[in-house]
Amino acid sequence: MGDLGIRTARDQRKGSDLDEATILATQMVVSYGMGRSLPFLMESRQVTAESARRLPNALREDVSRILDEQYSRATAILIEHSALLDRIAAKLFERETLTVGDIDELIADSVVETRQADMPAISVHGA
Repeated sequence: MGDLGIRTARDQRKGSDLDEATILATQMVVSYGMGRSLPFLMESRQVTAESARRLPNALREDVSRILDEQYSRATAILIEHSALLDRIAAKLFERETLTVGDIDELIADSVVETRQADMPAISVHGA
């Protein structure tokens, strides 16, 4: 089982984000046929955190694979935008609250900085 599967076993809080993600991934596998293993049908409304834990190993592996992939994707997004997130955290620490306008301004500044960093350096030589 992947890292996230281990975390799932530790996180027993009903209604947690990880619980909800596990239910959604289980629905993807058992209700919508998005797993790699043999088809297994269960109505999506019947999928619960408890039923997800009782699935056969092959199906649990499919669920763990989906959760691990999405965890990696979310981590990459957070890393990609870590400078912006750090600025938002610093402003929150400084002011305690931020308006939508404050967040928009921080995002706009971040976009400008990213574009400037992505632009190639242009060298101008005299004739």
